[in-house]
Amino acid sequence: MMKRIIKFLLVTFISTCTLACFAQENSKPAFTADEVLRELMMGNANFVQEQAKNGAENGEKRESSLEKGLHPIAVVISCNDLKIAPEFIFGQKLGELFVIRNIGNVVDSNVLTGVEYATEHLQVPLVVVLGHTNCDSIKTAITEDKDLDHVLHLFDELEAVIEESKSQEGDLLENTIKNNVINVVKDLKKSKPLIKKQINKGEIKVVGAIYHSDTGEVEIISE
Repeated sequence: MMKRIIKFLLVTFISTCTLACFAQENSKPAFTADEVLRELMMGNANFVQEQAKNGAENGEKRESSLEKGLHPIAVVISCNDLKIAPEFIFGQKLGELFVIRNIGNVVDSNVLTGVEYATEHLQVPLVVVLGHTNCDSIKTAITEDKDLDHVLHLFDELEAVIEESKSQEGDLLENTIKNNVINVVKDLKKSKPLIKKQINKGEIKVVGAIYHSDTGEVEIISE
């Protein structure tokens, strides 16, 4: 069973990466909405079939999981365009990380709500702000492509970070990605009343990190 699950996850991951790369290289979508929906439903049908083949075993696992409840070991704040799930990056099982994604892994009210819920209610001790190399969201903010009205808040959040990065030596994109992570960590540490109090009491720790897509390595850049 484990081999089948691993095979399914690998096929799904490879297919996702292939679709993402193909879509980026073409100005038009590689697939129509109906084609994508059909692909998703086929994937779900395969999932249901696997569940049926191992019904008793899966049922026991689900019941056990419900009894144990949700107990993630860390919060990971990552970007929507990160091409790989944080669970893969950190070698964790599904459910072992409390993952929060948004454009550019910036701090907004939804992120703060998620972090507070995880640290207070689920008693998660670690929060990781995870940026990544070649971030398309930040690249878009730098090029000031402001045709998308609903992502204007992203540019507002990153404007000061971009200006700060322009005054530094080195690659503008890399500097902005790094500075953004550092600033998000600072914002989280100052968040009142809950997160700042938890940090001061030593109940939680907030760190910033960069995922290097070329090597798979995670670099801690802020603690």
